[in-house]
Amino acid sequence: MNTVQDDQRERANEDLMEAARDGNVERVRQCLQDGAEVNARDKDGTTPLMWTAAYGRADAMKTLLDRGASLETRDLYGWTALMRTSLHGSSDAMKALLERGADLEAKSQDGWTALMRVAYSNQAQAAGLLFQHGVNLDAKDHEGKTALDIAQENDHHVIVDLIRAEQARRALEQMDADNTAPDTAPAPSYLSHPR
Repeated sequence: MNTVQDDQRERANEDLMEAARDGNVERVRQCLQDGAEVNARDKDGTTPLMWTAAYGRADAMKTLLDRGASLETRDLYGWTALMRTSLHGSSDAMKALLERGADLEAKSQDGWTALMRVAYSNQAQAAGLLFQHGVNLDAKDHEGKTALDIAQENDHHVIVDLIRAEQARRALEQMDADNTAPDTAPAPSYLSHPR
């Protein structure tokens, strides 16, 4: 590729980043049509999808995903788009990522998951969405802390209560499953012979 084409693509990529941050769907489409790369990266490794996630721009996010944006690309800190939306609590953006199969258990360089970021930023609605998709409540970061620990350290009592309630719900669900499991042990022989 020659320098002129490289410069044009770089400008298109920069325009795409700005359009993604702004949530301007038409401009996102135009940038892609003009040659911008759907998985372009800025100096921090942030992609257009990550910018839409960070700012809760669900419509622009869906456009990027429809055009092949990678859900699991990581920036220089190991953050994914789901981690970015979990920090800012946009439920529409989070739903869009979860519906497309975003990895709930992905960890950043510090070992944090999306649920840990939700616990840190006190995002109750986002926690509920992650619970609905079966997020691991017991995942630990590099210091051995769980999302519950992080919520407790930050005095985010609503998140603490939500995580504890979800733990209890899952424990009850498991108990019910254990109690309704079919008995696979053979009946004692004295029960199978009439007297």
